[in-house]
Amino acid sequence: MKIHIMTFGCSANQNDSEIMAGLLENAGHDIVKDIKKSEVILINTCIVKGPAESKAKTLIKKMNLRFPDKKLVIAGCMPAAELKLLGEIAPDASFLSPQNIGRIVEIAERKSETVEFVKKGHTPKLNLPRIRKNKIISITQIAEGCTGNCSYCIVKLAKGSLFSYPSDEIVKDIGLAVKERCREIWITSQDNGAYGLDFGSNLVQLLDKILKVKGDFYIRIGMMNPNHIMPMLEEMVKLYKNPKIFKFLHIPVQSGNNEILKKMQRNYEVEDFKRIIRRFRKEMPEITIGTDIICGFPSETEKQFRDSYNLVKEIHPDVLNMSKFWLRPGTKAAEMEDHIDGKKIKERSKKLAGLFHKISLAQNEKWIEWKGKMLVDEAVRDGFAGRNYAYKQIIVKTSRNLFGKEINVKIKGAGLHCLIGEIV
Repeated sequence: MKIHIMTFGCSANQNDSEIMAGLLENAGHDIVKDIKKSEVILINTCIVKGPAESKAKTLIKKMNLRFPDKKLVIAGCMPAAELKLLGEIAPDASFLSPQNIGRIVEIAERKSETVEFVKKGHTPKLNLPRIRKNKIISITQIAEGCTGNCSYCIVKLAKGSLFSYPSDEIVKDIGLAVKERCREIWITSQDNGAYGLDFGSNLVQLLDKILKVKGDFYIRIGMMNPNHIMPMLEEMVKLYKNPKIFKFLHIPVQSGNNEILKKMQRNYEVEDFKRIIRRFRKEMPEITIGTDIICGFPSETEKQFRDSYNLVKEIHPDVLNMSKFWLRPGTKAAEMEDHIDGKKIKERSKKLAGLFHKISLAQNEKWIEWKGKMLVDEAVRDGFAGRNYAYKQIIVKTSRNLFGKEINVKIKGAGLHCLIGEIV
C-alpha cells in the first residue's frame, strides 16, 4: 500500500510519525510524498493550541472532500482527547492515539474498516524502525505524560500522567542512532525535567548514562519546567559543561507574575525561573536561553502583563515562544471567569513581540566576528544551515554539499532568528 503522512506539533509528534513510517515500511508498504498516489492518508494531529487544532480539523475535512475513496487515519492527541468531535467531522476515519502507534500497520491494512485504537496505556517508543525526516537528527522520547496539572493545558487529557521509559532502552536507542551516523540527538518529552520521578530516578542520572555512549554526537535537551530543574540545578549546570551537550536551555516561564502562575497551577515562582537563568549564565555566558509566555490568561491585568513584559526585558531570552491564550475544552482555565478580550490579547502579543524582536537581534549581534565550528544539519536556499555549540543557527552560502559535516565558520552578520557565517 502507498501511504502519505502529514504531521502537526512537537518533536514527540515528529518522532511518532517517523516511527509509524518505519513500521509501515518494514511491513512492506511505501511512504509517498505525493498524496494523489496514496491509498491511505495518515494525519498526526496536535491540540496544544487552538490554531494547531483548527488547522488539523480544516485539513481533515478537506481530505474527506478531496479524497473520499482513500482510507483516512487520524493519529496523535486529537483522537486521545477529542474522539467524539472527530467522530462528527470524520465519521469514516480510523483513529489512533499516541499510546497506540505500534498498531499503525494493523490499522492501515484494515483498509475497508473504521477502526479505533485509543486505549490509554504506555509503551516505550524506543528501538523501533523509523524513517527520519532528517538523516543526521535522531529524536529520542524519554517519557510520556507529565506530573503537572496546568489549568490551561489539554495535552494531559491526551498523554496522561508521567511514564518514564527505561534508561537502558533510551541509551540503546541513542547508541543505535549514533551507529547510523546521526550527529544530533534530540531528547524530548512533555517535560524532560520530570524524567524518572515516577520510579526514583532523575534526568541527571539518565544524562550521565547517555554521555557514556561512544561516538561523535551532540545532545539537544528539550523543554524542562523550572520546578523540576530547581532540585537538581547544580548537577545540571555541571552536566551542561560537557562538550557533547548543546548549550541550549528551554525553560517555559509562561508568566512574569506570581499570581497568574498560581492560577496557571505552574508550581514555581518567577524568582525560581530567574535564579535558574542566572546560575546557567554565570557558568556559560553564551548559553542560548529559550522560554515561553502566554499573553491574556484569564483575569490577567495590564500590570500583570507588564510583569511578563519586564521579565523578558530583564532576562533577554534568545528564543521566545509567545502564545495568545486559547481556551482549550476540558481544562480548568476554560471554566474561569474574566476571560480577556481577543483584541486586548492581540495588542499585548504585538507589544511583547516588538520587544523580543529587538532583544533577539541584539543577542545575535553579539556573535558577530565569532569563529568556531558548526554542525551542518539542513539544506537551505543557496547554501546550508547548521548549529554551533550554543545551538545558534548559522546560515552559510555555498554550492558545496556540506550536509552532516562539521566546518569552521566566522560570523559576519546577524538576523532576528539566525547568524550569517562564512566558511574559513
